[in-house]
Amino acid sequence: FLFFYFFIFSIFSYFCLFLQKSNVRFFNTVLFYLLTSYITLGDVVKKVVFFFVFFLFLSPCFGKEIDINKKVIALTFDDGPSKYTKDIREVLNTYKINATFFLVGNKVNQYQEILKKLKQDGNCFGNHTYSHKWLSKEKKQTIKKEIENTNQVIEDTLNYKVRYFRPAYGAINKTVRKLTDLDIIFWNIDSQDWKVKNSKQIAYNIINHAKDEGIILMHDMYSRSVNALKIFIPYLQTKGYQFVTIEELEEIKKMRKKINSYESK
Repeated sequence: FLFFYFFIFSIFSYFCLFLQKSNVRFFNTVLFYLLTSYITLGDVVKKVVFFFVFFLFLSPCFGKEIDINKKVIALTFDDGPSKYTKDIREVLNTYKINATFFLVGNKVNQYQEILKKLKQDGNCFGNHTYSHKWLSKEKKQTIKKEIENTNQVIEDTLNYKVRYFRPAYGAINKTVRKLTDLDIIFWNIDSQDWKVKNSKQIAYNIINHAKDEGIILMHDMYSRSVNALKIFIPYLQTKGYQFVTIEELEEIKKMRKKINSYESK
């Protein structure tokens, strides 16, 4: 029965890899927690079988492992895509991490090829309005159009269902909140790359405020932002940070909450 259990998970993971890489990354952690809970009640032989099968046969079936007990941080980009998106992708792939791109809808078609590559790499996309309007100053009809048109162009062009929304300028009010069912995502670490023109200072702004479950705000518009990535990403990795997408971060928060709730009983 145990081997059959492993076999089903491996088939399922291959299927998810085929659909979208970013969805697979949790299986390694989830499976580990589920089965570790099971085998702790078993004998030594059962444990040996578990670790032999998991690490030798099934580990390659899953995406990059995320340890939910270690620090995680989400890197996000607003205002893209742009001519710098390709450079950002190269840096992300160099350090084997993924990010979340909040896209301006009227730019999607122009840069659809690089966006498709980002999707294949396992990155996440969000809605950043269609033409970067200050929605809290707009009428209901304009607000709905800005959000819905962006969702549509992303879905049509990239075959990607949008789950997250970040209003342009972070401008939001009750009206905007009522007009979207998307999860609204802000940030708690501001790189200030929109006004700081020095790459080292941008990197320092991030490093100095880095924290577990942090969400970094950057912009897909400047070469200085690309250069800053090469400074703070490897540094934070040496400090034990795991870079995750917003989708992954939200799931990790839920898992941590459930585990803490269970352990507190």
